[in-house]
Amino acid sequence: PQRPLAGARGAIILLGGNDAQPVFLRPTEHELSSGRRREWVEWTDEPGWRRTYRNRTRALVDALCAAGVPKVLVVVPADGTREGWIARIGRVQEEQLAGARISRCGRGLDTRGARPRAADTLDGVHLSSTGARTVWARVGPEVLRYFEITP
Repeated sequence: PQRPLAGARGAIILLGGNDAQPVFLRPTEHELSSGRRREWVEWTDEPGWRRTYRNRTRALVDALCAAGVPKVLVVVPADGTREGWIARIGRVQEEQLAGARISRCGRGLDTRGARPRAADTLDGVHLSSTGARTVWARVGPEVLRYFEITP
């Protein structure tokens, strides 16, 4: 099999900030539907949503592994400061970590301990450059260690 990314040292996946919503299903996944709409797993179907999202995370990491990437680091979205968003993004963070854990070559990096301050975000969700530096100060050394990079 062709492994187009075999020369890569690794990959970092940063996603999920907008994922606290229903998941659109592929035609082969319609049996996972919550029932209201055949093509979706609703956010309100927490067990179904968690299972689907966790498996999607695992599948993404496994695809990179199969393409030749030896190490994949899934960096979960930072908490932000908007209260309603923090409660919702927690589910995304948990399932990204779980999906990375059950993948072939992935690992999750939990950013939840790097809680930004109000001034670190543009809107309570998206990090400003100052906020990104704050989070990097917390997680950067771990990223470098994982990929065996000496600063």
